[in-house]
Amino acid sequence: MSWIGPVAKRGVKYGVKYGPQAKILWDNGGKHVQAAVREKAEAASARRTAFAKAETVVNGSVLKQIDGGKPTWVVYAGDEPVDAFPKPSVPLATLVEHADLSARVTPEAHRAHQLRERARRVQTRLARRRGADAEATGELDAKVRETPGEMPSNTPSNTPGEDQQ
Repeated sequence: MSWIGPVAKRGVKYGVKYGPQAKILWDNGGKHVQAAVREKAEAASARRTAFAKAETVVNGSVLKQIDGGKPTWVVYAGDEPVDAFPKPSVPLATLVEHADLSARVTPEAHRAHQLRERARRVQTRLARRRGADAEATGELDAKVRETPGEMPSNTPSNTPGEDQQ
């Protein structure tokens, strides 16, 4: 494989050149960033587990509560709390004692919200891509900008009574 040599050479070159700076950055902030990423991944995993459990119980729903400064997802079967992810430091009854039960989310509503957000992100990316394509060519598509029913401004109209050449 002819690409291994150049890649290895480039890796050694940049390792020698930027290695000391990378070590300093890792020593000063790398462990904090790693811990933050791990916490974020654990919170996402707990939310997914809670919604998966809510799908398996009758009239399942999920409520987000804060326990010790971190989100805890409480699974309900009807109006009764069944489980919490991650496990709370206080009893489940104490955690949901003053909770607003109207803020619970069903797995179906959560899935619908995820799909809406995904579609919104795709539309945003497509709009940005179209804008970049239009800037690269120097002009926007005239047909997209004009309202339906109007003739494009760069084409002559063929209305009766006009002199055509």
